[in-house]
Amino acid sequence: MQDGEVEATFRRESGSVMASLIRRFRSIDLAEESVRSSLEALAALALDGYQPFHATRAELLRRLGRIAQAGEVYRSALALTTNPLERRFLEERCAELEPRAEVHGAPRVS
Repeated sequence: MQDGEVEATFRRESGSVMASLIRRFRSIDLAEESVRSSLEALAALALDGYQPFHATRAELLRRLGRIAQAGEVYRSALALTTNPLERRFLEERCAELEPRAEVHGAPRVS
């Protein structure tokens, strides 16, 4: 392979890697945009006494990295549930968020 061929191959390969990275980052942006849109749509419903409303809202906040706020909302969902399986799931989710909230400098979720 001559120098010109090596350079052409490198440019072609690095271009395809960059295109792949750009597509990947765009898909992440679209996913986060969808989560934000879902959270906004959910907020318009304001179903304060409905446990699935709080659980869904908490999950969306968690996906956006709003850990302390997600923990608070998970606790709201927990207060509204009487189902033992749902209660266990929500308790586990709250426990998972505790160390993450501390790492992010947010107050401890309890």
